[in-house]
Amino acid sequence: MVSTSLSCLPAYAQSVSQAAPASEVTQALSDALKQAASYGHSSFIASVYENARLTPFRADAIRSEALSIAPNLSQEIRLATDMALSQARPVNAGAFASTDTVKAVTRPPGADLSVNINTVSEFDRNWGLGAIGAQEALDNNFTGKGVVVGVVDTGIDRDVAGTTHPEFEGRLDERSTALYHWYDPNLAIASGNVNDGFVRPANGTEDGNGHGTHVAGIIAAAQNGQGMQGVAPGATILSIQGLASFQKSEDVDNDGNFVINGVTYNAGTLAACGSDIYLTNADQCNQASNLGIGTDAAIAYLATQSDVRVINGSFGPNAGVGATTWNTGDLTDEATAVRASLRAGQIITMAAGNERGYAPVYGENPSGLGLFPFIRPGNAYAVNSAGQRIYTGSDNADFSDMTDAALTAAEAADGVQRGRIIVVVATDSQKVIAAYSNYCGVAADWCIAAPGGIDDDNIERPIYSAYPVGSYKALQGTSMAAPHVAGAVAVLIEAFPNYTPAQITNILFETAEDLGEAGTDRIYGRGFLRLDRALNSGAAGLNQNSTGEYVAGEDDKKGDKIVWTTPINSAGSFSKQGQGMVVVAGNASFAKGVNVQSGELRVDGTLGGGGVTVANGGTLSGNGTINANLTSNGNLSPGQSPGLLTVNGNLTLGNQAQTNIEVDGLAAQVGAGGFDRIAVTGSNRTATVAGVLAPLLRGISGSANNNFTPSLGHSFKFLEVANGQVVGSFASLLQPTSGLAANTRFDVVYGASNLTLATTPVSYANLRSFGVTQSAAARGVGGAIDAARPAAGVRPSDALQALFSNLYLSDATGLASGLEQATGQIYVDAGQSAVLSVGRFADGIWQHQTELSLQGAPEGDRARFWTQGGRWYGDHDGFEADSAGATFGVDIPLDTGWVGGAFRYESTDIAAGTHGNADLDTYHASLYGQAEVAMLEVSGRAGLTYGELDVSRRVSFGVGTASLLTSGDKGMGGFAEATVQKTLAFGETKAIPSLTFGYRAFGFDGTTEAGAYLPLTTPSKTFEEGHITAALTVSHRFDLANEFHLTPMATVGYRRDLLGISNTANARVLGTNFTTSGQEVGRDAFVGGIKLQAGKGDRVTFAAGYDVELRKGVNQHRVTGSLNVRW
Repeated sequence: MVSTSLSCLPAYAQSVSQAAPASEVTQALSDALKQAASYGHSSFIASVYENARLTPFRADAIRSEALSIAPNLSQEIRLATDMALSQARPVNAGAFASTDTVKAVTRPPGADLSVNINTVSEFDRNWGLGAIGAQEALDNNFTGKGVVVGVVDTGIDRDVAGTTHPEFEGRLDERSTALYHWYDPNLAIASGNVNDGFVRPANGTEDGNGHGTHVAGIIAAAQNGQGMQGVAPGATILSIQGLASFQKSEDVDNDGNFVINGVTYNAGTLAACGSDIYLTNADQCNQASNLGIGTDAAIAYLATQSDVRVINGSFGPNAGVGATTWNTGDLTDEATAVRASLRAGQIITMAAGNERGYAPVYGENPSGLGLFPFIRPGNAYAVNSAGQRIYTGSDNADFSDMTDAALTAAEAADGVQRGRIIVVVATDSQKVIAAYSNYCGVAADWCIAAPGGIDDDNIERPIYSAYPVGSYKALQGTSMAAPHVAGAVAVLIEAFPNYTPAQITNILFETAEDLGEAGTDRIYGRGFLRLDRALNSGAAGLNQNSTGEYVAGEDDKKGDKIVWTTPINSAGSFSKQGQGMVVVAGNASFAKGVNVQSGELRVDGTLGGGGVTVANGGTLSGNGTINANLTSNGNLSPGQSPGLLTVNGNLTLGNQAQTNIEVDGLAAQVGAGGFDRIAVTGSNRTATVAGVLAPLLRGISGSANNNFTPSLGHSFKFLEVANGQVVGSFASLLQPTSGLAANTRFDVVYGASNLTLATTPVSYANLRSFGVTQSAAARGVGGAIDAARPAAGVRPSDALQALFSNLYLSDATGLASGLEQATGQIYVDAGQSAVLSVGRFADGIWQHQTELSLQGAPEGDRARFWTQGGRWYGDHDGFEADSAGATFGVDIPLDTGWVGGAFRYESTDIAAGTHGNADLDTYHASLYGQAEVAMLEVSGRAGLTYGELDVSRRVSFGVGTASLLTSGDKGMGGFAEATVQKTLAFGETKAIPSLTFGYRAFGFDGTTEAGAYLPLTTPSKTFEEGHITAALTVSHRFDLANEFHLTPMATVGYRRDLLGISNTANARVLGTNFTTSGQEVGRDAFVGGIKLQAGKGDRVTFAAGYDVELRKGVNQHRVTGSLNVRW
């Protein structure tokens, strides 16, 4: 659980004296400078700078005091005060002329220390009301009436009988409750009994601390002529005491510890669990409420109350002096409660925290619930200016569902309007960030500034509000800033009852007064809260009953902005003219349509009625919804750096249209790190695209980081049609002038109902710069793709749609794999396997003829039938080819030798891994013969082969859909060989040395594949092998009883290919020829085998054998069995 503390600073008296003279430094300031110096040089100089900037009239005194504390930093101190004076924000022209003659700034009465607070009007006593323009709400009778605001804090000022502070009379919701026991440690100390602290006197206020009462007063103190009044004096407060509340004293330290009779107790623990935890059982916690304990339980309860529209949280985690990182602890319970609240449509206003004064690095960003939308695994290691992590302890937590983009997407998916989180920083009465206030930092997109006061009572009075018991006090802190925003939200809800939480939030942001750097910045976020602008912004001079044309902005120049927040329901039309901007932050409808002729129309709310047309000179942008058909011939720029535009109608981009898509990161979210998107909603919608697509990576306005460089394979789905189709094509895509990585470009993936911007290589034939080593064949395929590739942004033809829809989304790894798969290497593998199959048949006939020679001269005229079956295991470098076959033959004796014929069927399974699989069936026939010539034996053999090939392979680029490619091919082959040998007899041992010359070949006819994309066409190709083989075969016959005999034999040989087996083949893809390559087959081979033959007599013999052929790139092993029968 997050440890929580109050986001305010120590209290100030109702009346304070006038500011100290410029020549004096107060003790408080001196102490603050000394404390800052104890944190280190950087904190000390930052404190000098900030104090001099805030109070330029005493810069000289600050400089002198700083020099007395750290004389060794004189140069840095003088530079800091000089810079502070140059950056100080004067309210009036000539607020100061020099450091010696300084005029005090003009402050509102409630902040002016020279004015007795009791003489100030009820409205002005909290000067924050005037600063945010709350008078506009009162003038229009908007008080937040009927709006229930949940306040999670230290409780509210009411006694045992339920009597409340006069400021909340009749408007404190009866469901208000405390999650803690009432406890006053001072009563326990006085009596010496720890239990007496639970005895609440009749006038004992629920809010012993006073913080919750003060916060509630800023939100909704009554306009009753006394004390002060809140931003929404008609709103109802539902107070849940989610923080322990007790009065501190000299006997109670800042952590709530106190001592009775030598025993140390903690008031917070007692308030949470009762005294049994000390007196009975340390594990015993008697909770005050069945709702639970703590702020998470309070928010969880409020999330169940359907009428609660706003929740204020002026609390947050504690940070130590000089801390740099928020150590979150376990945020599970808090996140669960916040998610429930957001789903209930509640707007949560959170104090940013007050740590920057004593922990400057930590204070560069909010902490606590206000930072939740930033927390996700991708940000877990984000660092601050000190290089330290912004948060730690929630590395795997993912709260990205709390971002505006995620909430908007959820709303589109189920129609349930979600709430939003607003984090609030504090300013002084001059709208300068308070020295203690944390910055908006990484939460700038959902952050706003509001009055919180400063921490020096010699400069100005802080925020004046209700306080127990029926009293008032001035406090400062982001705790005081957040309720100003909560009250403003309540007023807007009353004023615009039909607006969604997203619209209410955006109106606050859009109408905020820009402070600091132009636009959204890290200090003030979206700017300073201006309720008057939020309420009083409409279409000036519009007669909503008129059916004519309403023109706005015709005289505006570029940079001018008009914001419409009030609802519009016009019977006429609207023409946006001029070079300025009109922002529709609320709901607007023009029955006769809208025409953006020039300048920019930004829709952050809803715009409907007739169709919306953007002319060539106009621009339409925004994060809102168009409830009409949208036709653009101008600039369409969804979002606002970056964002999401929803079109509830048909979308038509004309030939002159330019669609601008800002890309600042991979996240589908609004703001920094996101990218622009267009969502087309409704049924049977059509998005027709044309014109120019213009992605932007640098120079993005607003809170964009402007440092994102997409990598190969990064993609951004920028257009989605929920129910319908995308038709047409962009004519071109303007590549960003900067931000792309070298050798990359943007392309568009055209889906049936969506468009995706993809980061692709400039050339698929050269991927070297991405760390990819391509084979020559892969470069050939890449070159064919480059030749067929359409211009960037243009829709591919139907034949190429599947290819580029997958190819464009691939990263370097996927491209490397997919392009190699596309080379068709399997066809080389199959060709090599086919010629080796012919060779196996030829070698089988040769071995058979050798066996005939070993058996001696033929006797009689008996023919011999023989058959042999075997299985070959082929281990190639790039694939495996396993074969099984059977040979059937007949030998016919002649006077001087033999002649014969044989037939063989063989089936080969080729497994080439990612290159595919193939089935090769071969049918072989051969004639052979041998005879004695001049004391030598000469044998010859020749054969023909017919083969059929079926190929199945898959091309995948690692994403999308793979292409399954199939083909069938056939071909013919054969062999012709001659052997010269001599049989040498040594008793029953015989040896035959031999020399063979042979030629083998197989050629495929060629084929064309069928498949989704990248099918190959292969021309006819013959694979050949011409060899010379020298071998020695040795056998020995063992005659056994009863005419049985046993003959082992062995062959060893060396083969040299004079005509090597090819490892290349031609192919054609996408109309481009290239050469694909397989594994190299070595020319030198060892051939051999062993066989054991057994028989009875000479009519029938059986044999089993093992053969091998070993060469570079190919290892073949065969196991055989044979039968010979003479008749």
